[in-house]
Amino acid sequence: GDRFLDILDTFLPFLYATNDQTELAELTIFAHHLVCQYQKKMAPYLQKWLPQIFMRPYAVWQQLPEQSEQLKREKLELGAALLQLLKEAAQRCPSAMLEPMLKGATLGPDIQRYAQEMMGFLLIGLQNPKELKALLYSAAAWAALLEAAAHASAMAALPVAQIFQRVLWSAARMDYNDIQSQKILGEASSIL
Repeated sequence: GDRFLDILDTFLPFLYATNDQTELAELTIFAHHLVCQYQKKMAPYLQKWLPQIFMRPYAVWQQLPEQSEQLKREKLELGAALLQLLKEAAQRCPSAMLEPMLKGATLGPDIQRYAQEMMGFLLIGLQNPKELKALLYSAAAWAALLEAAAHASAMAALPVAQIFQRVLWSAARMDYNDIQSQKILGEASSIL
């Protein structure tokens, strides 16, 4: 139970010291499961560790080459795992993501950079209508973040115009024969 989270709090930095993309993908999926399992109890841990949980795999994701189909697939898998984690964090513990986005400049340059990179990554998830999984996770994350920001009267700090433009562009061009497209339309309507 809760004791596990305290132990994990001690070991998490050591776990994320790896550069191996497969291990980082598995750790990201593990973190996603923790957010799903512990939900609101994860909020203080996410506020503390989300910068590292996001930035470490994100840095590796950025450097992954795309010269072959297998390398592209590996990059997509790590990116999808990161987007899925951010989606769950946004839906279950939105304050852990919103605080750095809204107050990044006052929390220091590292947190400000992390917040900018995280917002940029979530925007990247919206730009390719052929990658439905990434589009779904990113749209769901933005829908949850925008809803939480609306309750906090903080919409102006988020890239709302870019979100609207990318969601509309991708939703208009995605494959409507895929079952995920209906879920994406639901998230897009929540955003708009």
